[in-house]
Amino acid sequence: MDKSKVLLGIIVLLLFFSLGFFVSQFYNFYKDKYFVSLSPNLTGTFVQKTAGDFLTNEDVLIFNDRIEIKINNSGLSSYDKSGSMSPTLDENSNGITIIPKSEGEIEIGDIISYEKNGELIVHRVIGKGTDEYGVYFVTKGDNSQEVDERIRFLDIKHKLVGILY
Repeated sequence: MDKSKVLLGIIVLLLFFSLGFFVSQFYNFYKDKYFVSLSPNLTGTFVQKTAGDFLTNEDVLIFNDRIEIKINNSGLSSYDKSGSMSPTLDENSNGITIIPKSEGEIEIGDIISYEKNGELIVHRVIGKGTDEYGVYFVTKGDNSQEVDERIRFLDIKHKLVGILY
């Protein structure tokens, strides 16, 4: 066998191996930022893990001795040390929340609190869909590999609209 053909075969093999390696590194680097693997009964979804804009510049008033944020029907929340939303939220964070009035106020990327089995869970919305029972939301902790079960609007208690560190 000709040595040049063997050498060419080795080079082609190395190129394919290198391409596969770089593609897998690219995927691993970006998968937690943009790709979510959903449970078997759902399809994979491309999401951007940021909440939608809620405030305008006119809603924030800055004075020498204070800052005022105009948000109707808002509240202040603190968070447990669960780690599921690290580094976005932890036990040292405070959140400004509202009570959403409709399903349309909840968007992919929003952080919500909802009740499940008597426990209050704070996770990010990564999917929104409709099935035979109506609108549902799929959530996941930013620092969690597991996707939560579908939840309904009636289970949602708050929507986070600001974080104070």
